[in-house]
Amino acid sequence: MITESGEIVINKPAAEVFSFVTDFENDLLWCPEVASIDRESGEKSSVGTAYSTVVGPKFMKQPGGYEITKSTPPSVFEWTFWQAKATGTGSYTLESTDSATSLRYDLTASFPGIQRLMGPGVRLYSQYIRIPRQLRKLKQYLESTTDPE
Repeated sequence: MITESGEIVINKPAAEVFSFVTDFENDLLWCPEVASIDRESGEKSSVGTAYSTVVGPKFMKQPGGYEITKSTPPSVFEWTFWQAKATGTGSYTLESTDSATSLRYDLTASFPGIQRLMGPGVRLYSQYIRIPRQLRKLKQYLESTTDPE
């Protein structure tokens, strides 16, 4: 089992950040490893909504999926996921700080069989390269867009 986490402050209100990150179809705008994502059922950002996706580095794209398990705007959002043979849970926790939002991302994943041996390497890559890069890209994207009026 591996765990990943990251945190970033985004200069936008919590409701706006929550609305954006909880619509998994927006992942295409800020997660470079997401090749495609489609809502299969449910309403966006609602508990029980399911998505199918293709994710992974360019040389190893794999099918997967998400299902939303908790949505408490604008502070907590949780989901389960599967990708290839890995399964796990993820969450965003948001906290307002003046005119900004602190966003925390947490993920726990389990790998079967021989894939467990890759866990430490995957965790190190994710913790120190992939997650910080994605969160910086999210911050850059949200802070460069104007509020809808």
